[in-house]
Amino acid sequence: MPTLNEQIAIQETVQNELKQTVSSQPIYERFGGNIFFPVSRTNALIQCEEKLVRLRKNSSELKTDKD
Repeated sequence: MPTLNEQIAIQETVQNELKQTVSSQPIYERFGGNIFFPVSRTNALIQCEEKLVRLRKNSSELKTDKD
């Protein structure tokens, strides 16, 4: 499993890709195995940003606990 910092880096990359790709380009979310369903680009970006906020919050809490 990736570390917290690696997870943050992955989500930042996904966020950048979602912002840079053509808005008409379809986005697919994996639902296990080889099953993919189309999702709204707006929803994918919102979910990505929410996950980034949670990961960064967890990261800052870990740093605070270590101090």
